[in-house]
Amino acid sequence: MFGFDPAGRKDGSALLVLDATESPRRVVYLEDLRGRSYPEQVARVAQLAAAYRPTRVALDATGLGDVVLDLLRDAGVPVDPIRFTASVKADLVQSIAVALERRELVLPPHAGLIEELRQLRVERTPAGHDRYEAPPGANDDRVFALALALRAAGPVLSRSFAHTGALPFLMGDEPQRRYSPVSTDPIEAWFAWADGSGT
Repeated sequence: MFGFDPAGRKDGSALLVLDATESPRRVVYLEDLRGRSYPEQVARVAQLAAAYRPTRVALDATGLGDVVLDLLRDAGVPVDPIRFTASVKADLVQSIAVALERRELVLPPHAGLIEELRQLRVERTPAGHDRYEAPPGANDDRVFALALALRAAGPVLSRSFAHTGALPFLMGDEPQRRYSPVSTDPIEAWFAWADGSGT
């Protein structure tokens, strides 16, 4: 499955390939398409689609994503457009947390992706909704390319979760096992908790 978060030349644009043929799901390819025009990005996605033959390419079709959507369809790519709203983005980010919690996702040692996961922030809007985004000057395109690929691969059951200020790692089933970070590294802290070595 592909997750594609396109953007203009000056913004982050990421394409991620997820192997969902077995569990755990694995990220097998990740490419930064920053600096390329939309036709160039589409040509690259089509090239990789011919190689990997995904059954679905989940695309952020918000805003100018419509242009990319039409180009991908013209190229014969099996695209699934996702319109980003605050609630949709929240669901997408939660799917990453749930997949990690259930050990159904293997992340590559990709510094850019890991850094974006660590930096991702959640803010409460005046309407009471959670809004996920990168801090000023940072990017989140790799995170959402991953989340889109997970969406294309099929739903991961949601559970209640606790915000950590970064990736919203989940709570346990029992109240006494609520997630409580013991490290400044949210990914390491969560796995320590999940293994029982954390609080």
